[in-house]
Amino acid sequence: MLPGIYLGGAEAVDILGSYAELYLREELHAEALVRNLGDFARLLDIAAIMSGQWLNRALRKEWRLSGYRTESGAEVDLVVERDDDIVGIEIKAGRNVVGADTRGLLSLADTVGGYKPVKKWVAYRGEKEQVFDSGARVLPYLKALDLLQQNA
Repeated sequence: MLPGIYLGGAEAVDILGSYAELYLREELHAEALVRNLGDFARLLDIAAIMSGQWLNRALRKEWRLSGYRTESGAEVDLVVERDDDIVGIEIKAGRNVVGADTRGLLSLADTVGGYKPVKKWVAYRGEKEQVFDSGARVLPYLKALDLLQQNA
């Protein structure tokens, strides 16, 4: 979960940017260790560079960034609250996604779906886009970043 930032201006942006980059790097690194992926170091380098660029765009658009976790263990790695909707993004290091990977996204949609429409995305290292019966979209991570930048 992202820390609360009570400071204003550039200092708050710097703190949040550093935190988000560190969180993303540690989350992806942990996934790599669990799955023992040999070529995962390349993804970490790309993600670190892109996360800083993406975070700067998100902050300029005044999107609210956070995470989501319930007491029962349902979680979403990144929640992006935009003007008209909320995008929940589960980040997976693997090349395969199964329905169980969307558990946190479904919980998020049930919890906040009455407030704003919720898009449920899983960003992963695979190449194929998919849509589960629940409406959760599975997207290659670069495609997910592009769609966020386009407000799609």
